[in-house]
Amino acid sequence: LSLLLMIFPLGLKQKPTVMIPTLTEGQQATLTCTAPGLCSGSNLTTFRQRHSSTLTFNPSAEHHNTNVTCKIHFTGETTTEKTSGLNVNYKGKPQIIGNKTVKEGDDLNLTCSIESFPPALTVWKKLGSYVNLHNDTGSATLVIYNVTTEHSGQYICAAKYLNTTVTSEVNVTVTCK
Repeated sequence: LSLLLMIFPLGLKQKPTVMIPTLTEGQQATLTCTAPGLCSGSNLTTFRQRHSSTLTFNPSAEHHNTNVTCKIHFTGETTTEKTSGLNVNYKGKPQIIGNKTVKEGDDLNLTCSIESFPPALTVWKKLGSYVNLHNDTGSATLVIYNVTTEHSGQYICAAKYLNTTVTSEVNVTVTCK
């Protein structure tokens, strides 16, 4: 994102201030760029003379880890700018990869991952069981060695993100040798 172009009197060379609130995907946010050294009580009316400017937008996951630049043009050829990074809170749906059908005696290997910021706590469970089979941050790999037909069933990957939990399920079938 490129943000805010302003003109101010010659000689003011400090960097501007960029105010960034907590950014959450889908929730409108306003970024504010403020020029240094100006009295807030000044009666400045035109856009080119304002001491601050704002940008209102709806953050998305694509904005995460991008930069916003506040650039000030002074009378004459002098400019100053400040670049700040954006961190957007976002979450996707857990994605499960791996072979869902395995032969008895083989190993079951499933990986569940979720794109999110901050990273989600990812937990594997088998339907009907209250035991966490494996958990990790961001992604979790479930490995069961030497499976038997008792390992057949539905497995759930739950990603705990801030105040919510999102899940994906997979049906595992263990076939006889």
